[in-house]
Amino acid sequence: MSEKERKKLHSKGIFTITQLSYTFRPRRRPKRMRDKREKYYHSLKALAIREKRIYIVGRPELKIEGIPVYLDVEGLPDQDFYYLIGARIGSGDSAVQHSLWADTAADEGKIWRQFLGILEAVEKPVLIHYGSYETDFLKRMGERHGRPPESSVAARTILAAVNLLSVIFAQVYFPTFSNGLKEIAAYLGFPWSDPGVTGTQTIRWRHEWAVSKTGFEKSSLLTYNAEDCKALDVVVNKLVELTHAAPNPGSSPPQEVVDTTTLTKVGTPLRFQAQHVCLPGTRCNQPSGVLGLSAAADLREVACELKAPSDS
Repeated sequence: MSEKERKKLHSKGIFTITQLSYTFRPRRRPKRMRDKREKYYHSLKALAIREKRIYIVGRPELKIEGIPVYLDVEGLPDQDFYYLIGARIGSGDSAVQHSLWADTAADEGKIWRQFLGILEAVEKPVLIHYGSYETDFLKRMGERHGRPPESSVAARTILAAVNLLSVIFAQVYFPTFSNGLKEIAAYLGFPWSDPGVTGTQTIRWRHEWAVSKTGFEKSSLLTYNAEDCKALDVVVNKLVELTHAAPNPGSSPPQEVVDTTTLTKVGTPLRFQAQHVCLPGTRCNQPSGVLGLSAAADLREVACELKAPSDS
């Protein structure tokens, strides 16, 4: 959420996640808008956190027609150097993990070619990653070290790569404070060996390894990268389950999953309109939905009759 959006909410007296969660109102999308990208609702994210449930908007789609190849890459942004390519082939206990390590920037092209060779060896590979970092990696490596032939399996696989974050964003609202892979996978029960490790920590480990060449830093980086690949597997399995649960006629989604099309508006927003005034000796009919009455008030007509005071 941007600073401008926060200030706007503060001006309305909304300061907490709980308060924000009560502002969500389900909206029916016009037919002309159904093929366009869903808008992201911070209020729905807050509702998911408050209720500890997963909310689904629209019809998220994720089809894995082939063998999944989960990709996660580590690099040094200050050197524009990718030193570790993690590729996990398959799902579950039968999956095979590949960890392609580059000692120096001169080895970057070597591990790129090894990665392309792995894709060529997989039958109907489906490349899956999380976020834009791997998207940039695939583009830069092709420019820097050469793209595979257009008709090759590797080229077609890279072209059709699936960014999981684009499937989740604005369509699947997990009860987590961010859409980060680590937080979502942890919610789904993935056991991180060290939940506190961040990308900044991996950069430090790599620089320390470059100086000491000891096994601890390299082992920690390989574990960190491999766990990211395994976490992708966990999130993909959940998303496939959710796409089957939402929203199909006659289907019954799990209790922790809510399809927003089943939600109804609670209460009616305040309606501001002209004030009706009844003068002594006149008669008028005044609706109860005028300014100052509760939004949830009954909108039935209230007849009122004011008479002039009688002479004594």
